[in-house]
Amino acid sequence: MEEGIKPFIYSGLILLVVAVAGFYFLFLSPSGTFLTTSPDGAKKICNVLENNGGGTNIVFFAERATAERYVNSLFEFEPLSGNRDSFNFYYIDLLVPKCEFYEGVALFCYSRDLIRVASVCPSDYIVAIKEEAPKIRSSSYRNVMSLNSAYTEKVFAHEFGHAFANLAEEYIPGAIPRGAKNCVPHEKEFEGEIDGRFGGCSRDDHDRSIESGIMKTLDSRNFGKLNEFIISRGIVKNGDGITGNAVEEFEDDCSFREYFLIDVMPDGESLEVISKTKEIGCAGGNGFGESEYRLFDEEGNVIGSEKFSSNLIFTDSPPVSENGEIGFGDITGKTYVSTKPFSLRIPIVEDAGRLEIDSGEQSVTVEDLSQADYASNVGFVSVSPVDKLLGNDVQKFSFGESGILGDYSINIRGEVIPLNEFINSKNFGVRNQPVEQQRA
Repeated sequence: MEEGIKPFIYSGLILLVVAVAGFYFLFLSPSGTFLTTSPDGAKKICNVLENNGGGTNIVFFAERATAERYVNSLFEFEPLSGNRDSFNFYYIDLLVPKCEFYEGVALFCYSRDLIRVASVCPSDYIVAIKEEAPKIRSSSYRNVMSLNSAYTEKVFAHEFGHAFANLAEEYIPGAIPRGAKNCVPHEKEFEGEIDGRFGGCSRDDHDRSIESGIMKTLDSRNFGKLNEFIISRGIVKNGDGITGNAVEEFEDDCSFREYFLIDVMPDGESLEVISKTKEIGCAGGNGFGESEYRLFDEEGNVIGSEKFSSNLIFTDSPPVSENGEIGFGDITGKTYVSTKPFSLRIPIVEDAGRLEIDSGEQSVTVEDLSQADYASNVGFVSVSPVDKLLGNDVQKFSFGESGILGDYSINIRGEVIPLNEFINSKNFGVRNQPVEQQRA
């Protein structure tokens, strides 16, 4: 090739990249926080695993094959096996959540960032799956289940029982969430058909309704008659869910929806709202329990309400020996009372004014909810058109606690280059590499 032509070719390539990147930024929303690409050839973060037209949406942070395995395991249990069409499943495989070990013993992926990123999909419940040492327990907190894939997939059914049906632990020791129906005092009757009456259910002075169900041991393959009844009451069909998130309504696309995100800190005997923002995405649910929020219009009329999960963190694993061998028998675990901040997704309702949040023991009021500002760093991203043109591999990134969701990057001649100025590289890492390497 003639030397005089090369500069023109290089300049042309640079202009092409700049032009495409400029096109990329033209899709910013009025708030300056929404980022996407042309739908032609673009790959969204949110992927559909199963769209059954149901009323309850569950999103996995996992590869597709892994998510499928856990979904299939869940539907081995009644009453779920006969109600698959009541659920829709999605997965996010490009972004990896930064999790912690709660009290050093349990995988804990719940965070504000996780909630926000999950909202790119319809998501009443969120499942994060990571492989850790067998001694590390899985956990359930509010609507987030953090599953250690080192042991049986049946742990999903157990944590699902906590998040979806407010079921208490049926092994000892545990703490019983307010309103739980599966553990009752010795002198009280169960509210429904039972398999039998057996002593010990989270506490010595409470009974359970099945000798060895999945809420007691991961060796089991059933919830028991009473728990099946409790779960069946929460199953909704044909899109009539608590959040009204019928799949047909938005065709799996949350990129043109908005919701309020309320961050709340337990503060002794009260709750403190530490932030309120307007976010882009699907509102989804907040787990199920006896806590509740109520939304009022300017005249004081209730225009929306939802019950949500308690502040208990359930941590569970099968018995594990000192040398890491997984055994059989009752679950090993502990229930903790969280003092961490939590996030509530509230659907944006016309004429919304005051919001009341009541945990049963603590409460707080949010005035002028409609005045919440857009978050400054939320965005939806798709595979960069620069990548498509240059044929480069898209990297898979994890997100941390900074509140920055981040953009994809391009890998040009081995160098990962961010397209978006609001990326902070310290908060990202390539999937399947140790966290230490990610943050180095």
